Amino acid sequence: MARAPFLHALTFHAYAIHHGGPKDDGALVRDMLDLDVLDNGIAVYANMVRAVATAPTSGGGGYRPEVWMGEGEAAGYGGREGVTNTFANSFWYLNAMGAAASLGVRRFLRQAFVGGGYEMVDRVTFLPNPDYWAALLWRRAVGTAALAVDVAPSAAGGGGRNASSILRAYAFCASSASPSMPSAAGDVALLAINFDAADSLALTLETNATSRRAWIIRAAGNLTSRTVELQASPSSWRALELTDAGSLPPMLPLEQDVHAPLLLPPHSYAVAILAGVRAPACMAAPS
Repeated sequence: MARAPFLHALTFHAYAIHHGGPKDDGALVRDMLDLDVLDNGIAVYANMVRAVATAPTSGGGGYRPEVWMGEGEAAGYGGREGVTNTFANSFWYLNAMGAAASLGVRRFLRQAFVGGGYEMVDRVTFLPNPDYWAALLWRRAVGTAALAVDVAPSAAGGGGRNASSILRAYAFCASSASPSMPSAAGDVALLAINFDAADSLALTLETNATSRRAWIIRAAGNLTSRTVELQASPSSWRALELTDAGSLPPMLPLEQDVHAPLLLPPHSYAVAILAGVRAPACMAAPS
């Protein structure tokens, strides 16, 4: 008789770029934007998923526990004040979550909400750091099912370089659980990250969507800014800040022509909801 599963999940810790010792702030920022460095960090996630998938099971039951990233950041040992609590860290953070989900990692518990140089909320002012806004946008827009996405060189314009050297894109079933970003069954959420410092990207999306809403985020200043801006119109940006009453601001998307390219400025990221796709994998997917 097969045994009932007794282990729900296995967790692992991963600090992708820096584990202590000498490394100046500039080098750490460069590593956060170096896709080869980031891909090396993702290999840890892939190894954990592979280890669980290939492990023998007691009694032949055949069940597999979930894999969770139970603690992690770009840099360990308390992070790095002025780097891992700035906009630069959001490139590591969003790319890591997108890659982990596509590999089958079911939970991503990053270090830390409050405390250390990698905190998402400042422990003195209680104001959101850039990664808070990234997490909030993810939570509201992205569901629990990851989808395959292909990036062709012709899908992005960026100084003539291959898209794979400056772009990361991940697709998911859109969440239907957020009243502030409502989605219907079958809608798709797309995360796209432009790692290029100088060139904008124009992403041509091959989709049967009927409409598109996009939230496009960049730093309000340089990469180590602790303030981010949301694109409010094709020609204007608005800083994301708490209201005078201390509540979250409205995060209104750009309503875009679904047939037009999705434009990402240098060093920016976007989350777009593609409505009306009716993706089969998302018609009954949990949100």
